Amino acid sequence: MVGDYLKDPGGTLLAILHHLHEWAITHESIIVPVLPIAVGALVGMRCWWARLCHVQFLAHARLVTVLLPPSVDPVGGQALWSNLVGLLRPAWRRWLAGQPVGAELAIQGDDLGHRWAVVVGHDRRS
Repeated sequence: MVGDYLKDPGGTLLAILHHLHEWAITHESIIVPVLPIAVGALVGMRCWWARLCHVQFLAHARLVTVLLPPSVDPVGGQALWSNLVGLLRPAWRRWLAGQPVGAELAIQGDDLGHRWAVVVGHDRRS
């Protein structure tokens, strides 16, 4: 099977799709009632898991406000926003457990600053 895929990837995928189509037509009486239930159960489990992760983040969250200095080098701002991507978890970890760091730009009166919602002590490996 792997050799066929390496020789002709498109043809092999079409053959697999054709077999899946035949199987689905053969077992249509089982698939039609079970598929919506299975999809609903998966969506419900994903919502439950996301809520559980959110509650755990809230238990360890702290709000940190960083005010801007009196004078700011424009290159420093560009470096900050360019390097924020380094705080992101890999996509699969964000999908499974969420992102424990959030940031917003906040204006309070005449002060402009960054507010960071940071999960402290929850997952140091993130």
